[in-house]
Amino acid sequence: MPIFLAYLYGIITFLGLQAGILKPSLFWVSLSFVLLLNILFVWLSNRSKLDKNFFNFLISPFIFLLSGFIFLGFADNNIIRQAAVIFLSVGSAAFIKQLILLNFHKYQYKNHSLSTVSRVLNTTTIFFWFGGVFDLYIFLKIPFWIIFPITIAVAYLLTYQFFIINKIKIIGSQWFIPVIALLITELFLVVFWLPLLSAVKGLLVTSFYYFFTGIAQHFFLATLTKKTYWRYGTMVLFICILTLLTARWN
Repeated sequence: MPIFLAYLYGIITFLGLQAGILKPSLFWVSLSFVLLLNILFVWLSNRSKLDKNFFNFLISPFIFLLSGFIFLGFADNNIIRQAAVIFLSVGSAAFIKQLILLNFHKYQYKNHSLSTVSRVLNTTTIFFWFGGVFDLYIFLKIPFWIIFPITIAVAYLLTYQFFIINKIKIIGSQWFIPVIALLITELFLVVFWLPLLSAVKGLLVTSFYYFFTGIAQHFFLATLTKKTYWRYGTMVLFICILTLLTARWN
């Protein structure tokens, strides 16, 4: 499978996203097209196999694009929308490119490239998703009992995919996955009722997701030190303080 198809995929995804935001009447058509296109390219990049690897690889870019659409649906600033569209297109294309390199051009593939791209996508997905679901509840009055279980599933799948893509043995991480997912969900419940803007809430949840998964990765790689705790902890604390101080309270 030629590498240039990843760039073609990125261009088509960009056009699909643009159609969705420029013509609101095409939003759902655009969403369906982009998600189906993603499924197709992940399948092709996986050597056209519908195996366990296909579903593991699909989690990150699929939820990334889905959450991105939710975010775009409520973004009211054109600059933010365009920046998000570019990031979604480039991010999903970068994932497909690394997947093609891994399965078809291993001599060009660099170790941990796919896991690095995946982590960026997953972390951004948390921000898009949580920022979006808060808006779904506020503006569209989507019942909380519908949002909550789907959010648990998203947190679990992204955490599971994080361990899989980093080649951390699932046996050793079987307790870490549900624990991290539940911690993220509990944090979601806490910030859900805070009088903060949706984007601020999403950023707070994202910082803790980054902290939990980063600490877990270092734990399984036996590289967890006090310095690691300080590095991740300081970053999370800084984001929490910054967002709380600069937030526009409703």
